[in-house]
Amino acid sequence: MVRRLRGSGANSRGEHLDHLDCGSCRFGVDLSGEVLNDLDADEMAELSASLGEFRAVLVEYQNVECIRELLLRVLVGMNAFLDTNLGELLPYGEVLQRFREDSSWDWRNR
Repeated sequence: MVRRLRGSGANSRGEHLDHLDCGSCRFGVDLSGEVLNDLDADEMAELSASLGEFRAVLVEYQNVECIRELLLRVLVGMNAFLDTNLGELLPYGEVLQRFREDSSWDWRNR
């Protein structure tokens, strides 16, 4: 996933997060894995049971249209989860299917 993200646009270092520029969209990217500190024990157990050993990538985005375009480009074929920050871990396959079925789908409005 890291390779796909980096290959999706222009990359630069930022003060707190690295930047990924794709067209008119700018993303903040953190590959440190520190985002895992925000998960509770049940979420970590669920991820470990489903994925085995894994790495976390934090991607900050400016709007749903931008993140949708990026995720459709980088998630295909990957076995992982999207943390909605709303108490849900969504399998990537479900996220991609929802995006394809409804171009206006936004996990924040579930």
